[in-house]
Amino acid sequence: EEERMLKEIEKIGKIIISLVLKDTPQRVREFLRAPRFYSYGREPRKLQEELGKIVGILNQAIEKGRGDLHLVVIEKLQRLAEEYNYEALKVFLGGYYFWIEELDKAEEVFIKISEEGSEFKGFAWCALGIIAEKKGEWREAKERYEKVIALAPLSIEAKEAEEALKRLE
Repeated sequence: EEERMLKEIEKIGKIIISLVLKDTPQRVREFLRAPRFYSYGREPRKLQEELGKIVGILNQAIEKGRGDLHLVVIEKLQRLAEEYNYEALKVFLGGYYFWIEELDKAEEVFIKISEEGSEFKGFAWCALGIIAEKKGEWREAKERYEKVIALAPLSIEAKEAEEALKRLE
């Protein structure tokens, strides 16, 4: 915990992007219902400005129920995620696709995260299980949940996967 804090202190002044994740089982499922992130810091300035614009467009999309604006948000998020390589932005993007029911796109994003050796690998596999479940692909969902348990048996995501496997039996 102390090492993590020191790393965060080093970043003061630089943009830090944090996902809103609970520390309880069901956190992946809850995140996919309404994904959120926060950003802190000032540099790089271009990233800060872009994130501010994205949040404004996202709020308009939600308030006005405009699907076209959701697509604008996604395009901008994809570009930033690629340019700055922030893991949190990639996870948010996958969650956002799920939230607007673009399941195939969400699946693509989470597959990529699961293959990258990301710290969100278990989270991504759990999200992939949820996506398969939503698509009615029960065998695939089961395999993905089992992968979560194999990768990180003591994680919160493993508990969520175990609950999902019980549901699928």
